Amino acid sequence: MKDRRARCFSYETQFFDDRRTLHNLARIMGCAISDEAAHQCFDRLSRPAVENLIAQFPHRKGILQDPISGDYLDPKTQWHTCHAGRSGEIGRWQHKLSPAQAREVEALVECQRMHRLAVA
Repeated sequence: MKDRRARCFSYETQFFDDRRTLHNLARIMGCAISDEAAHQCFDRLSRPAVENLIAQFPHRKGILQDPISGDYLDPKTQWHTCHAGRSGEIGRWQHKLSPAQAREVEALVECQRMHRLAVA
């Protein structure tokens, strides 16, 4: 977050459900993406598509399983069992991190936000 090239996509904005996000990412990286390619990518990464993919993990080749937790991981996509079944709750991460980790993330995000306001 301290790198000026970093971009923060806030979960609260639901950027992941906005088809314009792919075009925005391409612009940030200095390139463009066709509407067709953006549409295909968006559809493959939609919440239902990812949920369906993760549901297939126990039956697919190349999927790794943690022997302790039983969680699955696709090393190719990096999708993990914990990416499925999310509630959409905003701020959920605060309950998953330790209080110190949550404070550190909040401080970094606030620092980045203040930097952007100063530059704008």
